[in-house]
Amino acid sequence: MIKSKEWSVIIIREFPSFRPFWEEQQLDSGDIGLCFDLMEFSNFAYDNLLDPSSVRIKLYGLIEEFIISGEPALSTAIATCFLESLINTASNDKGRDVQNLFLGLGPKSLEFCRALDDFTGVKTAGISKE
Repeated sequence: MIKSKEWSVIIIREFPSFRPFWEEQQLDSGDIGLCFDLMEFSNFAYDNLLDPSSVRIKLYGLIEEFIISGEPALSTAIATCFLESLINTASNDKGRDVQNLFLGLGPKSLEFCRALDDFTGVKTAGISKE
């Protein structure tokens, strides 16, 4: 089981470009909670890790692993903080074609994203079945 405090170590190991962003965020804000940290990582990922597709697929593989193998607090935070923030950012970005942005999401991640769309009544490009 992946512990909540381990997510950033794993992400930095797999995506070293996140380290300076993470260190600056920790200096500026300190440890203010898992959800906030994952929303900040979502912003970084949106800007830096979704292209090319090979990097995006690697990222989404880790996200799926966190949902499946993470302790409950991590699994929940990945869904409600990271993925929800990613969807909100994509939905509000009129300057980027987001149709393929969610290609490569694992089944549990996609299930959450579709449930969120159903709950909010939004049809996120690349997630909605329609």
